[in-house]
Amino acid sequence: MALLGTLKIDLNKVDESKVFQGKKGRYIEITVAVNDESDTYGNNISAWNGQTVEEREAKTPKQYLANGKVFWTNGNVAIGTKTEASVDDMI
Repeated sequence: MALLGTLKIDLNKVDESKVFQGKKGRYIEITVAVNDESDTYGNNISAWNGQTVEEREAKTPKQYLANGKVFWTNGNVAIGTKTEASVDDMI
C-alpha cells in the first residue's frame, strides 16, 4: 500500500442520476484527486461526481462531494493498471 487518506463525503451532494445498478449493489463513479499542496484546512484530497467525456468537453462544473487528507504514504505512489477482469464483472 502506497497511500492512505480519509474523505468525508457529503451524501446530499451525490447526483442520484449518476447512480447505477451493478451486479452486487448500487454504485456511483467518483473521481478523486490527491494534490501536492494542502488547502487552509490541511486537506489535499478532493472528490467529485465522475463526468462523461461530453460533460468535460462542455466544461460542466465539477460537483464536489468530499475533501480530505493524506495521513500516510510510503513514498511510492504508482499508477494503477487494468487487470484481465472487466470492471463490470467486479460490480
